[in-house]
Amino acid sequence: MCFLNLETIIEQVGAILPGDVVVVLKAHFESHHSSGPFGVGGHVGKGKITELGFSGKPYVAFVSSFDESKWKLKVIEFVEGKGIVQGTIRLGDLKSGKVRVFRIVGRDLFGW
Repeated sequence: MCFLNLETIIEQVGAILPGDVVVVLKAHFESHHSSGPFGVGGHVGKGKITELGFSGKPYVAFVSSFDESKWKLKVIEFVEGKGIVQGTIRLGDLKSGKVRVFRIVGRDLFGW
């Protein structure tokens, strides 16, 4: 499945599931929603524009749910000073940068 958003192509190889790891690198999001593209603790942008993964290290969170019809990830992350918080990432609001989702698998998958 591929998703085209302006000049951004989102390619989905498999289903996004709870427990998957989200990694965001130098990404700009612009929302048409009043709450902005994120409800992510500590990373809410000014107005409707949010940037993630620009501080020299990538933004990392765990997926708690995924709404495929809205391309919306609910994520769990650790924010220093706040602890563990839940937030939302709308993939349709991605204007530039990279968002990757990884799945942690057991060693038995590779026969170790």
